[in-house]
Amino acid sequence: MNDGDRKGVERKGVNVKNGDDGVSVMSGGGDGVSMKNGGDGVSVMNGGDDGVSVISGGGDGVSMKNGGDGVSVMSGGDGVSVMSGGGDGVSMKNGGDGVSVMSGGDGVSVMSGGDGVSVMSGGGDGVSVISGGGDGVSMKNGGDGVSVMSGGDGVSVMSGGGDGVVVVDNCINAKPPQPPSHLPPSLERVRKLVATSTPPSLHFYHLSLQDRQQLRMVFDKHCVKVVIHFAGLKAVGESVKRPLDYYANNLTSTITLLQVMNEVGCRVLVFSSSSTVYGPATYFPTDEDHPTGPAITNPYGRTKYFCEQVMKDVAAQDKRWSVVVLRYFNPVGAHSSGLLGDDPVTGRPVNLLPSLAHVAAGRKKVFHIFGEDWDTPDGTCIRDFMHVMDLAEGHVAALEHAHTHTGASVFNLGRGEGVSVRQMIQAFERACGCSLPCEVVCRRAGDVRRTTCSGDRAKAVLGWRPYRTLDDMCRDSWLFQVNNPHGY
Repeated sequence: MNDGDRKGVERKGVNVKNGDDGVSVMSGGGDGVSMKNGGDGVSVMNGGDDGVSVISGGGDGVSMKNGGDGVSVMSGGDGVSVMSGGGDGVSMKNGGDGVSVMSGGDGVSVMSGGDGVSVMSGGGDGVSVISGGGDGVSMKNGGDGVSVMSGGDGVSVMSGGGDGVVVVDNCINAKPPQPPSHLPPSLERVRKLVATSTPPSLHFYHLSLQDRQQLRMVFDKHCVKVVIHFAGLKAVGESVKRPLDYYANNLTSTITLLQVMNEVGCRVLVFSSSSTVYGPATYFPTDEDHPTGPAITNPYGRTKYFCEQVMKDVAAQDKRWSVVVLRYFNPVGAHSSGLLGDDPVTGRPVNLLPSLAHVAAGRKKVFHIFGEDWDTPDGTCIRDFMHVMDLAEGHVAALEHAHTHTGASVFNLGRGEGVSVRQMIQAFERACGCSLPCEVVCRRAGDVRRTTCSGDRAKAVLGWRPYRTLDDMCRDSWLFQVNNPHGY
């Protein structure tokens, strides 16, 4: 159940309660369906027995559910969302904007994380999957034979079977552990925020995906079953200046990962690709059938294209593989709690929204607009921005698809609405309440005039669509900056 679906339902076999803003509690029925839309405080639901139990999380407080033995589904809220999974069926959760925690069952447990820190306490003997976030940390406690690896822009996360959370990161864009702690600052924040009676144990491996021997050791130790591969360098402009770094990191790490996965028999993969594979698109909105490859304008996009081709070839040769390629358009934003967001280790963000936040906070003097002579209504580039939480929910849908299909599938993820750089600046000014100094400079190498997504395939096949607005993206990014003026 997504944000747009939080409405009461009355029908046979269904018990529904729409909570207020305080404490909302619902005790589910027997073998039917129990469903609750939580309020803004603490929402609690005790699920049914052998049927389907569903909870749509509340607002900014804590949402909790004890599932039954059937299928349990939860859509998280904006604060700390906690779910205690059911028995032998399927447990699934779309994470909130704060710290999200899920305790899985014995079947298939799926969780979509945020852009910061997402935590999942895994289930028993089935398969548990977590979709990680962006620039922060995503974590999962696996069950017996449950494993997941997910990379963020600075963090790779692997969850092993039965022995806690394992994070793999080379800290190229994230702060490393600060002695005496063995965890990076972001993971330390997670450990403090997770208020459970049995907090998950955290294991951190400071290593690169290119280190095949060490990566194999982690896979062997934690019995990996599913991989969500986010890890990679990702800035278009930077890739033009540092092409060798991008090719070495993004290609070598992906190929090494695939080799290790194949060796251990782990053949389910969700890959973070990009709309840059289309190059300057010839029609809008751009769908997955648009040509890719030759027209790409920057090394970053080419690394994503090459990785896609490798994965498609692998899946074509070995029919046991299930690969889902997600072509992101422009994910932005942060957790609405203001606790977690984009904090590059260099302190110099290269992405649009974090750069605007630094200008608004006085950490940067002026925001640079890369050209105002583009063939667009206001002369600035147009992009298809979407909230990172919508992106996370797209990964949940992708994981479900990966478990029921083989071969290679490709999906666009975006809102389908073009927003110019000028329009984004105006939206961020509404969020921070002040005018931002801007300076027009030369076009940036590797940029294209416009990107706009057709998400029809993701909606039809995955059942996914984005709900959050441009103002939501700007508000959440600004709140993270206000709450964390010097980052983590």
